[in-house]
Amino acid sequence: MHAQRKKTKRFQLAELFPGTFFWRFTLQCMENRTDSDIRAAREERRAIQAIDGKKAMAEYLAVEEATRANTERLRKLRLAREQ
Repeated sequence: MHAQRKKTKRFQLAELFPGTFFWRFTLQCMENRTDSDIRAAREERRAIQAIDGKKAMAEYLAVEEATRANTERLRKLRLAREQ
């Protein structure tokens, strides 16, 4: 009989998310990382997500403002044509 191999954190996580390339790649990269490295990467990812969120909100507000301005312009044209 083969001796049972101790399951590492990598294998435990891989069992939770089987077959996904992202998790396999992430787990391979994280295998030799320390907690402080993981924490720093998490903070960096959250900072990037915050920047992306601000960009998305700015874009959303710009589109909303452009739509509002276009609607106002068309309303003025319609009112001028009706009079």
